[in-house]
Amino acid sequence: MDDSQKASGLSAPARAKDYLQSLKRAAQAPIQSRQYKSYAQWLRELAEAFFRRPDAPRILSILLLLTVFLLKPGLVVFMAFMALLIGLVLFFSFGPDRVQNWVIYRYHRLRERDAEAAERIRQRAAAASKRLSAIVEKLPERWTAGLYLPDFEEPTELPEHWETDPFERLAKQ
Repeated sequence: MDDSQKASGLSAPARAKDYLQSLKRAAQAPIQSRQYKSYAQWLRELAEAFFRRPDAPRILSILLLLTVFLLKPGLVVFMAFMALLIGLVLFFSFGPDRVQNWVIYRYHRLRERDAEAAERIRQRAAAASKRLSAIVEKLPERWTAGLYLPDFEEPTELPEHWETDPFERLAKQ
C-alpha cells in the first residue's frame, strides 16, 4: 500500500465504489438544486456577451434581412424596385451633371477622410470599367458608336501638348 491508501484507510476497489456511489447520488439529485442561475439570467448574460462582440450589428442585420427575405420575399423585390425607381427619378430630376458633381464631391470628401477606402473604391470602379469595356468590344460597332465609358485609372503623366499653356502665346502679345 502506498501513503495515500494508508491515509484514507481504503483499498482501491473500495474507493472506486465510494466514487461511484457519489456519482449516483449526484445524478439522482433534482436538477434545480444543481442549477446556479435561472434561465432568464443565463439568457440575459448570453445576450450581453453577444452584444459586446464587435461584429454583432453585422450579424443582426444579416439575420434581419434573412428573416424578411424568408417571410416576405415579395417585400424584398418591391423594396429593390422602389430603390431603383427613386434613384432614376432623382437622376433625371437633378440631371446627370449635378449627380456626377455630387458623386465627385463625395469621393473627394472620402479621400480626405480615408485615402485607403477611396483608393479601394477607385480600383473597383476601374476594374468594373475594364470589364464593361471588354463586353462592349465584343458588340457590333454600330451598337456602340458614341458610347463613352469612364476611365478610372490614375494618369501616369500628362501628354506633351498639355504641359504647355495654349494661351501663353497670346499673353505675350
